[in-house]
Amino acid sequence: MFELAGSAAVVTGAARGIGLTICEALAQQGSRVTLLDADDQAVRAAAVQLGPEHLAVCLDVTDHGALTEAIEVALADVEGSALGILVNNAAVVTKQALDDLTLEEWQQTLDVNLTAAMIATRSAASALRLDGAGRVINIASIAARLGGGLVGSSAYATSKGGLIALTRACARELAPRGITVNAVAPGPISTRVLDGLSEEHRARLVSGVPLGRLGGPGDVAAAVCFLASSEAGWITGQTLDVNGGMFMN
Repeated sequence: MFELAGSAAVVTGAARGIGLTICEALAQQGSRVTLLDADDQAVRAAAVQLGPEHLAVCLDVTDHGALTEAIEVALADVEGSALGILVNNAAVVTKQALDDLTLEEWQQTLDVNLTAAMIATRSAASALRLDGAGRVINIASIAARLGGGLVGSSAYATSKGGLIALTRACARELAPRGITVNAVAPGPISTRVLDGLSEEHRARLVSGVPLGRLGGPGDVAAAVCFLASSEAGWITGQTLDVNGGMFMN
């Protein structure tokens, strides 16, 4: 189940954390993965870890020309029944309260978390010409559901809420081409983003999770693999909440 043999995948923000775990899961299911990240050393090490058939590309997702070229090259040779998969995972977390938020911080958050996802999706749609050959999966956040508060503030929550809206809009527009577009909205995931929290803060987070634990990167990666698979071929425009019950839609 969730077999991805022969597929080609592109993952942004791929060098560590959730992004790297997504790459590992896609590779384990048989996908050839192109890892995109701004950290040259880390992304190259990650690709080596996955194996020789996987490719590392160092780029800043706000460099729209480089992003477009990398995605089009990675997905250009998708043929027949093979899937082309794009995972928009790259993100920055802005924690500034509204009173202290600068316009530059606001714009950077939107540029990385939302505009780059639009550019990447457009590039993938251009590369994937075959009916039924496309999967786009956006990594949103529970912050979009709850208005921030857990991790990030107004800028972060707004960017992730926009990503959910973009998911729906692109799903409707790209459906006639056989491309599905869905999102995964994780709750608090045990990654380096949470490493700086005090034990008291972590305990408060866990106390708000009905399932009684923080999530792991593998919880998100499993949802991505499902949405990328042929089994999810009739699902589009949806946001899969992976949060241990913190938000129930």
